[in-house]
Formats: sequence, C-alpha cells, structure tokens
Amino acid sequence: MKLGTIREKESSCLIFYIKNNLAITINILSENFNLALPYKTMQEFMANETTVFIAVAKALEEIRNFPEQYDLINLDNVEWLAPNPDTRKILGVAFNNQGIRKEAHFDAGCPNYFLKSSSCLNGHNQPVVIRNFYGNTIPEPELCLFIGKGGKDIREEHALNHVFGYSITNDITSHGMKFSMDSLAVTRDPKIMRPEYTSWRKSYGNDDNDLYFVYHTRSKNSDTFGPMGPWITTSDEISNPNNLRIHAYKDEKCFTDDTTKSY
Repeated sequence: MKLGTIREKESSCLIFYIKNNLAITINILSENFNLALPYKTMQEFMANETTVFIAVAKALEEIRNFPEQYDLINLDNVEWLAPNPDTRKILGVAFNNQGIRKEAHFDAGCPNYFLKSSSCLNGHNQPVVIRNFYGNTIPEPELCLFIGKGGKDIREEHALNHVFGYSITNDITSHGMKFSMDSLAVTRDPKIMRPEYTSWRKSYGNDDNDLYFVYHTRSKNSDTFGPMGPWITTSDEISNPNNLRIHAYKDEKCFTDDTTKSY
C-alpha cells in the first residue's frame, strides 16, 4: 500500500495510490466502501491503522480492478505535501554510514541522533529555498522510517514491528551555517574540566581544554530543508529494509548511489 498527503481546498488530504498515476482520497474511499475513516491526517491514520488496514487494502484492490467506476484523481494535477506533515518528532541518525563512521575518534556504542523540525518538511516537487548567506549547502538522500505503533524499551528483534512504512527524504544541510552559526568552540578553565568532557574524542595532553558544540537548528532545519516522499510504502511491502538502493540525481546526473547495507 502506498499513501501520501496532498493539499486540497487549503487543507491536507490523505490519498492512496491506485495505478497508472491515479489515486483516491480517503474521503471518497470511505464513502464508496462505507468505511469508518475519520482520519484527516497521516498521523491519525498511522495511529489507528491496525483496525482498518485489511479493509482498506481490500477496497484498494477492488478499485484497481475496476478503476473506471470510481472518482479518482490524476497525480499530475496535485500539490504534494510531505507524507506526514504533522509529525511530532523527526529523528535523524548522524554518521549512519559505516564508511564515514570509521573516521570517528571513538564509537559511542549507540546511534548519534539529531532532531529535525516538522516546519522544515517539504513536499514532492516543491522548491527548496537556499539563501546566499547559507553558504555551501548539500543534499543528503536518506531512507525514512515512519513509526506507527508506539512503545518504549522495545527489544531490537521487535523493533520493525513498530514501523508503519518507509519513504525517501532529503536531509538538506548547510555546511556554511553548521560550521559558523551553529558551531561554537570554547576553552575551559582546567579547574572545571571533567574527564567526560573529552572522553568522546582524542585528547592531546593536559593542556587540551577545548570543547566543541554543534547545534543543527539552522543548518538542518531551515524552511524547505526536509523534502520527503511523495509516498509512504507500508512495511508489509518491504521485506528487507537493510537492502534498499538509495540514489539521487542533480541535472539528470547521479551524484550518489548507495545502499542501506552501508547503514
């Protein structure tokens, strides 16, 4: 199943992919099949999908068999939003590529997370705004996981049971802002230094009292710095998320070709 979000009459609307560049809105789907689908956002649908998933899947299969009988929309004429524009939290994993992670001074033994704001999310085919003072700004195509069923202290072997689906996102990053506006280096008085202040990096003697702080608020969260989608593909259609190709193009030329095996 593939789901997305578009703008319809100044509000967001959940849609389901049918075939041949056609989709159906959640409202039309609900009316035609007498389904209780009061969900206005992707966030609401994901939170309740276990109760309606099978019924929706059957309805979509019926529509694919007889598309001429239903009021479908042509995807050439829609304004895309991010698949889940109302998400409450976006966690990014820093240095998540094994090749790059080899350069780390020490392995923290756990993922290094950073946050992105929902206000930076951007829909498919929407422009990305890069102001002159942003400096060097780069694309970073990444696999994106959407958490459906909540939980806490989840065992590793059960983690994928909580994934609703997958999409693609571009973690746009301004290096110009990251290494200027978002970074700060300080030299601390030796009297207040503690071992944990430098345990995460190489230390260069007793006189090494420098600390480094990087905050990604501007460099990763400026408006339009989170293109995503257009679709969420539900997890039942992805047998192995650790074997997916991630590639991206600029001016029709491939500038990165990687795989989630490297993550």
